[in-house]
Amino acid sequence: MAENRPPNPLPFTDDPSLESMLEQGFTLHQNGQLDQAETYYQRVLVADPGNIDALYLTGGVHMMRKSYFEAVAYLTRVLQTDTNFVPAYALLAEAQKNLGDWRNAAVNYRLALDYEPENPKLWNQLGNVLREKGDTAGTQKAFFASAKLKYQPGENTPSDAIDFTYTSKTKLLHDIEQLRYLLDKKKIDSRHEKNIAAYTELLENFPVNPDDPHASPIPDSVRATFAPTYNRHVYHRDTPALDHPAINAALNKDAIEADYAKNKPGITF
Repeated sequence: MAENRPPNPLPFTDDPSLESMLEQGFTLHQNGQLDQAETYYQRVLVADPGNIDALYLTGGVHMMRKSYFEAVAYLTRVLQTDTNFVPAYALLAEAQKNLGDWRNAAVNYRLALDYEPENPKLWNQLGNVLREKGDTAGTQKAFFASAKLKYQPGENTPSDAIDFTYTSKTKLLHDIEQLRYLLDKKKIDSRHEKNIAAYTELLENFPVNPDDPHASPIPDSVRATFAPTYNRHVYHRDTPALDHPAINAALNKDAIEADYAKNKPGITF
C-alpha cells in the first residue's frame, strides 16, 4: 500500500447504506478528489462514529493533504478501536515521521513489522527514523534487514523489479571486477566463476537499446542465469559503526569543491 493512497480493495462495512457512501468516497479518494471524498467519509462517521474504514480513509485524506496532525488523530482512533488494523500502523508512523516525532514513528513502524516482518520497505522506513533519532546501531540493523530481504542472493525465479531487469556496460564491468576481487580475496567460492563468465558474455554482446544508449533490459535468454546474483548481496562484511567521522575533517573542502566544479562533468578525488 502506498503511504498516502487508500487500500484496494476497501474492507467495507456490513451496513449497505454506509457501504455505498464509503464506496463513493473511496472512488473519489483514488481520483484525488479529496474534499468530496472526505464529505462521504464524514457522513459515515456521523452515522457510525467508530467506523474503522471511514476513520482510516479520512486519515489517508489528511496524509495526502500533508495535514499530519489531523492524520495522526484519525489513525490513532483507528488503532484505539482495533489494534489489529495493520495498515494503520505504517500510515500513522509515516505521519509521525513527517511531524518529526521520531520516537513514536519508530514504535509504530516496529508494530507494523510485527505483522509484516518480511516487508523490506518497512525496515527501510524504520531505519530512516532511527537515523534521525541518532540510534546508529538500530539504523544499521534496520537497513541491513531491508537490504537482506530485497537483495538476498539465491532467488532462482527472475524478478520483474527494475533493479534486477536492466543493466549497462558500466554496471557489468563493475560487477565482473568486484566478483574477481572477492574471488581473489577468497571471500566467495569458485562457483561464482560461472557468473563472471555469464556477465562477460553479455558485456561482449551487449544489446543496443534505442531508447537508452546507457542501459538495456537483460535478455530473457540469460535472466534466469543472472537471477541468483545480479544486484544481490553475494558478500556482506560486518562493519561496526566508527567512533569517529568517516570523512577526514582535515580535508580542504573548499578546494575539493572548486576542483569538482572546474573539471567538467564534475570529477574529483
